[in-house]
Order: sequence, then structure tokens, then C-alpha cells
Amino acid sequence: MKKWVKVTASAVLGSAALMYAGFLFVLPNVIDLNKYKTEVQNLISEQTKLNIDFQNPKIITTPLLGAGVKADNITIKLPDDSILFSADSIKTRIALPSLFLLTVKVSCLDVEKPFINLEIKNNENFKIVQLVEDMLNEGKEQRLEEGKQTVKAEAEGLKFNPEWIRIKVPAVKLHNYRVLVNDLKSKHYLDLKGEELVLGYFNGKTAKVKTYAELYSDENKNITANVNLNTFLPEFGTKLDKEDDPAERVDIPFVNPVTMYRNYDLKANLNTKLRIRNHGNQLSSFGHFNIDGITLKVADLELPESYLHADTCTPSCVYWQLVVFHAPEINRELSVCSRCSVSLRAVWAVSLFALS
Repeated sequence: MKKWVKVTASAVLGSAALMYAGFLFVLPNVIDLNKYKTEVQNLISEQTKLNIDFQNPKIITTPLLGAGVKADNITIKLPDDSILFSADSIKTRIALPSLFLLTVKVSCLDVEKPFINLEIKNNENFKIVQLVEDMLNEGKEQRLEEGKQTVKAEAEGLKFNPEWIRIKVPAVKLHNYRVLVNDLKSKHYLDLKGEELVLGYFNGKTAKVKTYAELYSDENKNITANVNLNTFLPEFGTKLDKEDDPAERVDIPFVNPVTMYRNYDLKANLNTKLRIRNHGNQLSSFGHFNIDGITLKVADLELPESYLHADTCTPSCVYWQLVVFHAPEINRELSVCSRCSVSLRAVWAVSLFALS
């Protein structure tokens, strides 16, 4: 009996060891993702009208039973062949053991030199937004009818609650990222650059963001932001109306951010580190929120250089300090507790009145 148990245990352990070795060393080399590249490109093109290209796709595995993919030289182009997104490389993987607990944990998502190019055509709309509008409006009535049939079929079958699945993305890292908002008609642009952006998402409960970024208006550096934020996420209602909405054309509102920003020409240096939580109906925050060197144009007037400092240290009290400087005749300072009735807007109003 003991001999049979030893043989069985040895066989099980040996099989597990072979499967583990195969997972680590054989699986990444056996499956050639290049064979499926054309199919992926055609599928994405048919569904989204976007053209995607990538090089050297490969499966990656880790000793802690993580599995994912990586690829180099990724580009996504619009139908007019203009670049929407590009990156030198992307690597992502999920933790397989967490799937048994109904948890999708993206243990790694690293992107090298991601570039997002948002072009505004004829001062009318973003190219990508126009594409989304066209896709939403094509065959909307047919999709509504298909949606009704799908809902009916799901109601008659087994019910699955999506809330059972938890999603955790602890560390998304974007290295040397750039976002360009380009107004093709006016030839002006906004350019956001940063060395590293770290994002985290924890099943709709909390999220975090950490980065240092610079915003340029054309070639002028207007804003610097050193952000370290760890915050709760508010709950959003998911209930839909019982009555079906009529099939109307979808028109997404458009505001030209390049023109608007140039009209106000905001300049500031942001430095913040906050931890925000929601305990029942009471918010608590710990940290600081500082903006220095604030200048802003309003019509033909320019707001005097100011700064705003806020320090939070307890769940119920925030200490604010706002100082406005403008010439010898204007020097206003206001320091209040958040529970006081004094409005910070009063200081801005005094400055604007003095300028006029």
C-alpha cells in the first residue's frame, strides 16, 4: 500500500514538474503568434476601421504562473493613414492562479514610448471622434434589434452576474509618454510629455496615478505637474431605462482644446500628493495640493501671478492658503479652514476688479 502511494505521488509530482517546465520553456517557443497576425489585423480593421501593425509578437511566461504577450513597433492608423497611436514596445501579462478566484489581475503592463496623436480636422472634430460617431450611427437600428434578441436569449438561459469578476491592475507603467493634440487648420498644438506614468486600478474601488509631466502650448512650456494621487472611485449607476431609446443619430459635442487653451493661456506649476477615501458619507484626505506661479488671461486682462496651497491632515479639516500678487497696490492673502464660510473666490474677484 505504501509503495503504491509513493509511486502515485511520484507520478503526480513528476507530471506537475513536466507541465511546469513546459509552461515556462516550451509554450513560448511552440506557439508562433506571427501566424495569427494577419487574422488579428483583418478582424480589427473590419470591426473598427483602424489599421494596426506590430512586430515580433511573442508569448511570455513567468515562474509565478504569469502569462502574457509582448510585441515591438506597434502602430495604429486611422483610415486616412494618419497615426493615432504608436509605441516602441508593449508587454503585458496576467496572473493565472487568480482566475480560479474569479479575479483578473494584470500583473504587468509596460509600454515604452507610447505616443497618442489626436488631430483636429477643419476645426470641426477630432478625427478619431468622427470615426466613432460614424461607427455608432451605421446600422444603429439593426444593432438595437440584435441587442433585444440577445437580451431575450440571455434572460431565457443561465444568468451570470459580471460583478462576480474582480479586476485588478496594480501597476501600469508608461515610459517616455507623449500626447499630442494637433489643430491642423490653425497649425497650433498642445503637447503633453512625461518620463513615466504609473497607474493602478483596483476593481472599481480605488485608483492611483503618479507622474511628472509637462504641457507645452506650441513650443512654450506652460504647465508642469508633479502628481501622486491615491483615491477612491465613486460608484456609477448601471441601471438602464426599461423603455428602448429611439434610434437617433449620435453627435458627440466638440470643443477645440487648442483654441480654448490659447485664449486663456494658463500657466502654473502643480505639485500634489493626496490620499482620498470615502468612509460612508464622509470624505477624508491626507496630503497637499499646491499650485504655484498661476497666471491666466481673461479677455484682454491677465490675472496677477498667484499661488494656491492646500494641506489636508485630518478627515474633517483642510487648511487653504491663497495669495495673489499684482503690483504694490494689490497684495491679498487669505488663509482659511475648509469649515469656514469664507470663499476663496472672493480673492480672485478682488484681483479681477482691481485689474479692471
